[in-house]
Amino acid sequence: MSSTALTSNGNGRSITAAMAERYGMDASTFEQTLRSTIMKPDKNKEPPSKEEFAAFLVVAHEYNLNPLTKEIYAFPAKGGGVAPIVSVDGWANLINSNPQFDGMEFQDELDDNGAVIAITCRMFRKDRTRAISATEYMEECKRGTDPWRQWPRRMLRHKAMIQAARYAFGFSGIYEADEVERAFDAPERKSSGLAQRLEARRASPLAGPQEGYNAAAETIEGEILAATDETQAEYIADAHQQQAERGEAGDQAGKKAQEAAQQDGQCNPETIKGGGQGAQGISDNPLSQGATAIWSQLDPEARKSLDEDSKAILKLLMEDLARVGNPKAAKNALTGHQKSIRAIGEQSFSELCQAAVTVRCAQFDGGK
Repeated sequence: MSSTALTSNGNGRSITAAMAERYGMDASTFEQTLRSTIMKPDKNKEPPSKEEFAAFLVVAHEYNLNPLTKEIYAFPAKGGGVAPIVSVDGWANLINSNPQFDGMEFQDELDDNGAVIAITCRMFRKDRTRAISATEYMEECKRGTDPWRQWPRRMLRHKAMIQAARYAFGFSGIYEADEVERAFDAPERKSSGLAQRLEARRASPLAGPQEGYNAAAETIEGEILAATDETQAEYIADAHQQQAERGEAGDQAGKKAQEAAQQDGQCNPETIKGGGQGAQGISDNPLSQGATAIWSQLDPEARKSLDEDSKAILKLLMEDLARVGNPKAAKNALTGHQKSIRAIGEQSFSELCQAAVTVRCAQFDGGK
């Protein structure tokens, strides 16, 4: 998009000149004032470009919000550029200025101790017979910032009002400060290194009971409910390591399951030659034949989207599934991995793990 297109308001004048005229200022003074007060530099201390400044003014002009009183201001977006932030006063202006607005109500939901756990905002329109409502929950919204510590109810009420306004009036392209700050401050998701730590362990097959995880492993996994993703993954790996150290019984069961899979024609020995080349990219180290049989039948597109942690957890699940001897044991094996699957937090990954169980169950007689 050209600079001219960005800066024109459709009447031959720049959007900067049009906005400046609205507030009785010349264009250059207006721009300098805004850049000095409400246009924050990005993390590299670079100020917004002319195009970004003009795009911001287009939004302010469209919603008739006053940037000089900070009804709307700019915030550096995480992926680059600026995000137009509307303050609580700006949202109140938008709501009350809409000719169809017909009032709003708030309802607090309290726990047994009288603390607010949720707030619902019901917003009414003159042209509708039913209210539009939105509920925001303290557990999901509260942050460790000063406003949330000092005024948690007020902050949650603002969240509910803004979300209900979006539902009721279809406001788009504008944000509230809290949600943008969350995205801006959120760290990039990094690999916990689980895949690399499992490489050495994959060289020797993991032992495991026919009916899934045993009590000791379940106890270890039970300790990670409140842990971080990385700590969860480490506990899961340790649980499997303890299983491996308990004897050769699981190894023998695993070998039998692998042989049975090969006899059933579910895997081709050629696919695992040369360090697991037939595993289609799950890792450079070879999988067992039974796990390769499961991997080869999973959705190719879903497999491509896996990150290293997801691959490592799925690998463990497939190796356990390759050892079990009946559908019940396969489902129990999935249950044993649920905490680490939830740590990834992606629905598509959870569905892929379930698909692995379905593939394994289909390898048994009749799939029952």
